[in-house]
Amino acid sequence: MVDSRFRLGRVGLVLIFFAILIPCVPRVALAYSADQVQTRIQGAEGSVDSAFLAVLDAEKAGVNVSSMLVDLNNALNLLSSSKVMLSGGDLDGAAAAATRSTDVAQNIRSEALSLKASTIADHMSAFRLSAVMYLAGVGLFLSLMVLAWQRFREHYVRRAMDLRPVVVTDVDA
Repeated sequence: MVDSRFRLGRVGLVLIFFAILIPCVPRVALAYSADQVQTRIQGAEGSVDSAFLAVLDAEKAGVNVSSMLVDLNNALNLLSSSKVMLSGGDLDGAAAAATRSTDVAQNIRSEALSLKASTIADHMSAFRLSAVMYLAGVGLFLSLMVLAWQRFREHYVRRAMDLRPVVVTDVDA
């Protein structure tokens, strides 16, 4: 019985030793190297650039891009903070901010492209409807003009026939 207490005491002593020692050991292992973080930041810059161009194209197509610009500004803030974290030595935080910036930029780009396609389809539909209505209006106008010309011609011919010279046979000579 004395032996089992002694073992529990040793195990407890070892656990207490490690509990005190572990917080004192500095964490040296980093998940990312500076080159990997720099590569992520460059990828995020490319994603933000392509998202900006997609938003610009969507705006040219007539899409309301105000909400996408707010999100693009958030992506730029994340990218800026990742650069600051990299220069400060926080490689994990810089990598995480660059990854979030890339994700936000890719979401913006896909939203801008889908809204642009939708807006272009709406514009084409409106154009087709306008063209059909124009052709129907021109056809109706020409039909009415033909009917009006026929009525006018009939009326003109009838009046012209009523104006024929009358031959008088009882003339005193």
